[in-house]
Amino acid sequence: MTIIPPTSLSDSALLAETARAAGVERNSTASLLSLLGEIDRRKLYLGQGYPSLFSYCTRALHLSEPAAYTRIAAARTARTLFCVSRHSFSGIESATMPAAACTKSFESFTTPVRMAIARSRLPLNPM
Repeated sequence: MTIIPPTSLSDSALLAETARAAGVERNSTASLLSLLGEIDRRKLYLGQGYPSLFSYCTRALHLSEPAAYTRIAAARTARTLFCVSRHSFSGIESATMPAAACTKSFESFTTPVRMAIARSRLPLNPM
């Protein structure tokens, strides 16, 4: 992939490339949350030698601790509340609620509910 320096882009090209990059990021985030949710559901991190999904995210995926926490909370909330869904429209997938919004939803729950979601002890609806 060739990255063109932003300084070499015209104003309209810079705006278009920024919009494209934001779309790619939304799609990547939706995909990552969906994948993390399934890894969590299957507890695949255990078979890879990690004691938790958090440990897997920080060590294997090299996410920062805050990024791992946010994405795990969003993935678990999404599995519970269907915050993130993937829709195919002309081959484009998009997230209906960004990770930060799912995390805010998660953080607005009472402590016992948050703990139950975090421990995956609530009945979860499949995505």
